Amino acid sequence: MAIKIFSILIALFTIAFTIVSLQDPYSLDFKSYSLDFKNIEAKNLRAYELNTSTIKSYYESDTWTRYTNRDLFENFKNLNLDFNLSANKLVLLNENTENIIFEGNVTYTSSDFKFISQRAIYKPKFKIISTDVDFRAFIGENIINGKSLNYNLEKKILEIQGINAWLN
Repeated sequence: MAIKIFSILIALFTIAFTIVSLQDPYSLDFKSYSLDFKNIEAKNLRAYELNTSTIKSYYESDTWTRYTNRDLFENFKNLNLDFNLSANKLVLLNENTENIIFEGNVTYTSSDFKFISQRAIYKPKFKIISTDVDFRAFIGENIINGKSLNYNLEKKILEIQGINAWLN
C-alpha cells in the first residue's frame, strides 16, 4: 500500500513538474526600457539671453516640436538689442546648423532698415540674413521691392537684386 501511494505521489510530482517546465514564468526580459524621444513638444516658450548687466535678447514661440532631424518653432519672435525678427515658422535642421530657415511673414527690423518676406535664411557663421523670394524693404522713407536680398549684420552691407524702388 505504501508503494502505491508513493508511486501515485511520484506520478503527480512528475506531471506537476512537466507542466511547470512547459511554462516560462521566470525568464528574463532583455527589452530596453530607456526613453527614446522621437518627438518632443512644448508650448508657450520664453527664453532670455543675459549678460552681466542687461537682457541681450528675448525669444518667444507658441510651440516647439522636436523631430529626429529638425526642430520646428511656430510663431517665433526674437527681440534683440540690435534687431527684431519674427516669423510664422522657424526650422532648425539638426544635421545642418549652418542655415536657420524662417518661413511665413518674416519681418526683420533694425535701426538701419526693415524688410518683409515670406522666406528668409540666416547663416550664423557669417552673420548674414538673406531671402531669395520677393521682399519689401524700408530704408528710412525709401521703399524697395526686390527679388533677392543679402544683409551682412556685422558689416551692415546690403546687397539687393531685381529691385523697384521709391526714393524720397
